[in-house]
Amino acid sequence: MQRRAAKIPFRIKSLTAKCDVSNFLSSNEELTEYLREEALADQCNKTSVTHLLISESDDIIGYFTLLTDSIKVKSINLGDDYRDFRYRSVPALKIGRLSTAEGMEGKGLGTAMLEISISYLIEITRHVGCRILTVDSKEGCEGFYEKNGFERARDQRGETVHMYLDIGAFLKRKSD
Repeated sequence: MQRRAAKIPFRIKSLTAKCDVSNFLSSNEELTEYLREEALADQCNKTSVTHLLISESDDIIGYFTLLTDSIKVKSINLGDDYRDFRYRSVPALKIGRLSTAEGMEGKGLGTAMLEISISYLIEITRHVGCRILTVDSKEGCEGFYEKNGFERARDQRGETVHMYLDIGAFLKRKSD
């Protein structure tokens, strides 16, 4: 994934009960409803954490939600790093939701949220084992993730496309 700056400035803020999310509107109704109705409860239950992108005018222009995950080794393309891997699953960080506000598409915010997620994963690996970034892409959005280095998992089921980014391989490619 090439690092590209978002075309508009923003700051990141974790969702709290004090955040007014009522004006956020995504082009995907399900993603709008999640932020407005479920994200804070999930966060209070310690099942996920939602991060808001806030514009200079204090509007929410995007958000992404992170939670823990794992992916079966047989679902990913094995590289040399997995030759002696003795577990059936690899620890992962999952992007549960990722959305930009309506009218903010194409301004680099989605890519910026992926880059932030990767930086969080790299920070996590200083404290716990975690190797993969996963996402269940909504149909039609797979190209965005593939453009940013994600691969399709071998096992596909349900309405979403299971995808992953191997951070070990990603960092190795960046250092070469």
